[in-house]
Amino acid sequence: MEADRKALRQRLKEAGLSDPLIDAAWPAWWSDDAFASQSAKAELRFAIARKLGLSPKSLVHDEVEFVWKDEARFKHLLNETDDQKSALTSFGISVCRILVRSLTSEPVPGSIGALELRNSILQSKPFIDLQALLATCWAIGVPVIHLRVFPLETKRMHAMAVKVAGRHAILLGRDAHYPAPVAFTLAHEIGHVMLGHITSSSAIIDVGDPLGPSQGDVEEDEADRYALELLLGTSRPDIQTNTPRFNSTELAQTRHARPVPRLHKRLVAARERRDATHLYRPEAGLAGSQWDRRTAAGPSSPERRLRRLLA
Repeated sequence: MEADRKALRQRLKEAGLSDPLIDAAWPAWWSDDAFASQSAKAELRFAIARKLGLSPKSLVHDEVEFVWKDEARFKHLLNETDDQKSALTSFGISVCRILVRSLTSEPVPGSIGALELRNSILQSKPFIDLQALLATCWAIGVPVIHLRVFPLETKRMHAMAVKVAGRHAILLGRDAHYPAPVAFTLAHEIGHVMLGHITSSSAIIDVGDPLGPSQGDVEEDEADRYALELLLGTSRPDIQTNTPRFNSTELAQTRHARPVPRLHKRLVAARERRDATHLYRPEAGLAGSQWDRRTAAGPSSPERRLRRLLA
């Protein structure tokens, strides 16, 4: 019986899927005793196929075939193989299909301009941050989750925007010590959704960092401008400094408008790390929201709905 289980896992690994993903997709109800039941063995394969975007018919014969292998367009490609791209696409679309089916409210119809969305958020928030973007996405019917398990042994995905049955969902794969880079990545993906970039395919996958060079990709440039307008109010922010280069200590001194005493430098840095950790916790949880639970104020909170979905 153990040999049969290992054989199935080996097939999945040979297809490029990671051990953490296989563990996450393996049903909790499964036990080695279930191998004696043909129906249980079939249900095991159906469950795994449903979660990973695989063909159930092929998996019954212990063959791995990705269902949505040609359904995505990739941005910032590095050196991904066709099999790796198929794994990323099928996994992402299958997760987003589950997300979209979980929604009970109708999405906000049509696209929303960056400044219009920004002004709407600023009616109840003093500025645009990661928490505000997350709550807004869920409120307009675009679910967002932060992945802690990835289909490949190496992550190879910063973010993914998917369109399923006329509705959109966003997967974030980026980790950061501070929320600002993640906020830009999310705003960039919102741009892909609102600008109608997901039309000829079911998904757009940003493999590399959206903050990196766009390499002349028109859609990437448009999504970048959308993100900047949403976060800052302009796609061409005027950023000036009084010195061409500065280090972290000089930047901290500028922020506090006076030199930071040597004995207090570590305390200041620790406090800032603590404040950022309250907002974004890249080390916590599996396949769930990493954002401050204090924002889940009521039963209709997007973060609380997300935790119920992933429980």
